[in-house]
Amino acid sequence: MGQIRWRVKERAEAKGLTIFHLAAQAEIAYNTASGLWHGRALRVNRVTLARICKA
Repeated sequence: MGQIRWRVKERAEAKGLTIFHLAAQAEIAYNTASGLWHGRALRVNRVTLARICKA
């Protein structure tokens, strides 16, 4: 099975967001945003994913 590649950093930077601002706008923990930003997250729940998409 293939892997999902997190593109959070690229998409957030295109909107002018930093990790801090992404976390604040998405109402998620900074550590969660950082893990996704740097591609270290192994999984993410639906609520977190939805919040990131809306940020």
